[in-house]
Amino acid sequence: MDFWRLPGPHNYLERVLKALRDGFSVIGALPGYGVCGLGSVLHDRLVDDGWIVAAKFFDGGENPLDQIYRAADIVDDDATRRSVSALRKGLEPGSLTIVEGVRGNRWPGWKDFLGEYEAASRGVSRSDRPLILVIPEGVPVASLGRDCAALRIFLWKNVVGEFDVMLFVMDSLSNSGKKRTRQRLMARIISRLSLWDVELAGRLLELEEWLLFDPFVALKEVAAQSEVNTLARNWESGGLMAFDDVEMDHSFLLLQQSTAAEMIRRRLWEAQASELLPFLEARRQYWSQQARPFLRTPIQLDGQSFQDVDELEIGQLAHLARIHGLRVSIKQAADTLRGYRNKLAHLEPLNYAEALDLLAGIENPDY
Repeated sequence: MDFWRLPGPHNYLERVLKALRDGFSVIGALPGYGVCGLGSVLHDRLVDDGWIVAAKFFDGGENPLDQIYRAADIVDDDATRRSVSALRKGLEPGSLTIVEGVRGNRWPGWKDFLGEYEAASRGVSRSDRPLILVIPEGVPVASLGRDCAALRIFLWKNVVGEFDVMLFVMDSLSNSGKKRTRQRLMARIISRLSLWDVELAGRLLELEEWLLFDPFVALKEVAAQSEVNTLARNWESGGLMAFDDVEMDHSFLLLQQSTAAEMIRRRLWEAQASELLPFLEARRQYWSQQARPFLRTPIQLDGQSFQDVDELEIGQLAHLARIHGLRVSIKQAADTLRGYRNKLAHLEPLNYAEALDLLAGIENPDY
């Protein structure tokens, strides 16, 4: 699935597009890692909508004013010195200039330019303003500035959430031939390991499925091929991001910490707990029904009274199946499920074989 069609990125695009349509120049601030193609996708959307794009270019490190003059092919008037005001008049009303790839050390010059351009645009009606879209990458949030009368800032933060990554992975697995329950588990695991980094999600999809259950090794293998050495624990590098409203470290950053294996293992457990605990409950209910004809109610157990077999926890069901000599299939199933539940209850993820066994029991309860 195209990254920009995912709900989070699509919503970001729509907010930027609305600001442009409302007559505001825009700063679309991105982290230094994890997002690419914003300028191109906005360009294509706007051209399709009939906009005039005066110029689209990557920052070349020169004076912003001179770069736009050259890129937009504005003819100099010998009697007029180049200025922000003259630039605004030289650009076609309602047109857009897109500037990409403005890195941190070049941002101060662009920030000053945009401040002057914003002030020069205030006296022009919104429908007639020539607009400028600048896409800085890796600029600290505190250095970006603030919204003004003719300028809006859109920070790429809390844009991609778990639903986006789940949707991306599920779409990628849709033709894999795997059962839907298995697809969802793999998607949940990949989502929890990659977080907002959809590129990482795609790389994890390429690994053997069983390797996802050894996430530390899986991530080290992908990181070794990714050559990402610019991440730091901040937003601007792409190493720290709000993911569904929670600030989280990129998984590649965790690899550098002494407790990395345990922290990454915890993310695997979170994914499994979200997806497998409901399956555990469904299988408990199934085997409770199988045991019902053989257990007389009310059931007295450890000082508690149970009016119905379905009230029993899986451990209690396993205990009763053993002491009452219930069918072997019931005893084995209850013991197995108790082991799985105890693992997950103690923050320990299931291994590959155990997870697949649990999923197989949903497809075929007598398995």
